[in-house]
Amino acid sequence: MAECMTMSLSATAKPSASCLICTSNFDEFSDMAALPCGHVFHSHCAGEWFKQSQTCPQCRRRLRNPQKDQLKIYLSFGDQENSSEDRTGDGAELPGLAELRAKLAEVTKEQELAKQQVRRSKQRDLMMKRDLSQKKRQLDEYTTQLRSCQESLAQQESENCQLMQLLAQEYEQMSDEARKLRAQLDEEGLVRKRLEGRLHQLEARNADQKRNNARMLDQLQDSQQEVIELMDSLEIEKSRNMDLADKILAVEAESFQLSKRLNSFHLATRHLLLSEAGANSCKKTEESSFGSLPILPIVGEAEIRTSDHSIDGVNAL
Repeated sequence: MAECMTMSLSATAKPSASCLICTSNFDEFSDMAALPCGHVFHSHCAGEWFKQSQTCPQCRRRLRNPQKDQLKIYLSFGDQENSSEDRTGDGAELPGLAELRAKLAEVTKEQELAKQQVRRSKQRDLMMKRDLSQKKRQLDEYTTQLRSCQESLAQQESENCQLMQLLAQEYEQMSDEARKLRAQLDEEGLVRKRLEGRLHQLEARNADQKRNNARMLDQLQDSQQEVIELMDSLEIEKSRNMDLADKILAVEAESFQLSKRLNSFHLATRHLLLSEAGANSCKKTEESSFGSLPILPIVGEAEIRTSDHSIDGVNAL
């Protein structure tokens, strides 16, 4: 806890101590505070200082609780007691001295107020200087960061330029490849058109071939139908030929029988004529009569076989 201490100074001893923070001397109106390390400062100066740091402004000793560790100090000077005694003892002799002393006290008070204002101004200047130095440090840091950013930006721009050059080269290469591919596509298009034309021709030929095949198939079917009809007609004709052959055989057999009967009749007639006529007359009559009669050929077995072979040939056809 804060403690109070009153110090008395003789009239011969004049105060020469000053506050390290505001650099002003201590007087009887000063509100002073002593820290645990023994250093003395103005109370308001120490309060402003402790807002920025928790250490002693002079020895930099760290304080756990600066507000509670402060020790209040009050000064009293010996000339004030003497002056009060003078005021009590010499009041009758110097009637205007009290008024002068009152004016002096008032002037001293104003002077102290002015000093306090000066101290406050100095404190503000000190704080402003500290703020300014802090701002300068921040500005230096910002400048360093800005310089680093500018260097990074320059490096990035250089890398971007290199990248743009690489991209431009790649674009040129890709453009060349695209032109080559376009030319190849054009050639492939021409080849495709030719192949399509050839394919159309082959399809047309195939269609014509299919039509021809269909026509030939129809003709073949018609031919097969005609062959079937011819086979049927041939079978009918074969059957007719067989019937004719049978009829021919029957007629030949009947003709053979008739020839045999006719020859027998001729022989019988000849014997009859020879027996009735004389030898000479009979001979002449026989020659004349037999010379006028036709002699029919006798159909033998060889002729019958020949007719059979002819009938078989007709059947084979």
